[in-house]
Amino acid sequence: MKHEKYILFVDDRPESLDIFMDILKDKGHKTEWVETLDQAVTFIKKNKSKISGIIIDLFIKGFSKIDFYQEQYKVTINQGQSLGLHLREKWSDIPYFYFSDYPAAYSRPKSLPEEKEEIIIPKFQDMGDTFEEIRDNFYKICKKYLRFNND
Repeated sequence: MKHEKYILFVDDRPESLDIFMDILKDKGHKTEWVETLDQAVTFIKKNKSKISGIIIDLFIKGFSKIDFYQEQYKVTINQGQSLGLHLREKWSDIPYFYFSDYPAAYSRPKSLPEEKEEIIIPKFQDMGDTFEEIRDNFYKICKKYLRFNND
């Protein structure tokens, strides 16, 4: 089945995404990649109705609003979290999850709003021993958290 909407990948290291973008393309999904969080916001503003979900690198750089969110919530957060907060505030209907090569390094400050569960999927090496296991586990996560229909 061919899907009409995009899965947006936000990561400053595209070489780490190829396998995941290919998995989604093989299932008929369109994918788009941006390198910075500011580029993600620009893409979302222009293409909101064409996005079915966003996968955010937790430790990405390049978001001009991080200082605003750190001040608002009186916490130190990483760049990926600041985009998640921005998505909740501006486009709460777009599902997203965080992806990280270092999921154990993540901790969620208690002062952040609880209105949406924050999801962090593990690095691909922890998703299985074979490509088939990694592919199947990644796609199950996408179906669950990005609300894929008709698969």
